[in-house]
Amino acid sequence: MGPIILTSKLFGFGGIERFGRQITKAVSDHASEKSQQVTVFTLMDKANEIQANDFDEIVNLNCFGGNRFLFIVKSAFQILFYPTVVFTFHLHIAPIAYLVKLLRPKLKYGVHLHGIEAWFPLSGLRKKALQEADFITSSSKFTADKSAEMNQLDPERISVLYPALDDEWLEKMLPESAGFDQDQKTKKTMLLTVARLSVFDKRKGIDLVIQAIPDLIGKFPDLEYVIVGSGDDLPRLKSLANNLEVQDRVHFEGGISDNELARYYQSCSLFIMPSSQEGLGIVYLEAMAFSKPVISGAYGGSSEVVIPGESGYLIPYNDIPAIQKAVSAILADNDKASKMGQRGNLLLQEKFNQNNMASIIIALLWPIV
Repeated sequence: MGPIILTSKLFGFGGIERFGRQITKAVSDHASEKSQQVTVFTLMDKANEIQANDFDEIVNLNCFGGNRFLFIVKSAFQILFYPTVVFTFHLHIAPIAYLVKLLRPKLKYGVHLHGIEAWFPLSGLRKKALQEADFITSSSKFTADKSAEMNQLDPERISVLYPALDDEWLEKMLPESAGFDQDQKTKKTMLLTVARLSVFDKRKGIDLVIQAIPDLIGKFPDLEYVIVGSGDDLPRLKSLANNLEVQDRVHFEGGISDNELARYYQSCSLFIMPSSQEGLGIVYLEAMAFSKPVISGAYGGSSEVVIPGESGYLIPYNDIPAIQKAVSAILADNDKASKMGQRGNLLLQEKFNQNNMASIIIALLWPIV
């Protein structure tokens, strides 16, 4: 029997869901070579939302549609009576594995830390589950170090498991496959953000970029700011744009198709999301795949995505003048923008690739399996 993966959600728009699919694919591919079956328990997904070709047949996918009671009972039963290693892909799910380990001490389990959920002192079962885990992975070194500091963990026990862009996504999305010319010139000066617009994610810095727009328009008269994504913070952001009288320059595109997203990545001048709460931020990697300069936040895992001055800029949170300065520096120099985009693309290939990600998780899981 192969590993068991416990996760909140595998299918959807968010970066964590995509990362979960990448992990599942890497683990299932390796299990297939060993004639093993990977079992996945996903709390929020519904069986009728799953496409037949999402994973190989060797993945035993169990969806619970938000039924927490059934998710806990069935996953705990599987872990208790079918000995294997368990990988909990979310901190809040880790207590299930920890409690089962109290009944079956030989159980081996790991916990993945995505970001902000582990940047503060934990308490109760979550803290205990993290401290007793046989291995811990983290989406960034920042999160690894911060969680170790706040929760009395040995940093050496935490492996940095960077997300990557899977080959299928790259083949489908990049200009050669998406059906448009890679050398297509930008008709207008465009800033791009791709994010979930949730009231819980206000620190992504989208409102700060909107506040920077009036000054930037004075320097770059054709400037437009495109925001892809939807959520319950949309009314606040729209109201802000209206109050600043830049509603004709700030475009909220909502959820769009992959092909439309590819076109925005290709045609934008730069990608910007000066967030202070990212575990890493797969959208930065997507922009780097299109060789675009990236402006990210200087705090959190996103600081590991950008080489300051070489592939983009890091912005302290809530620093609107710094946003204006960074954007201006890129837009005013096409040669610099091009070199930054190329450097970011090289960084993506070297540091955030699928082979690196797969080798790390496989090395952690299979000595135990």
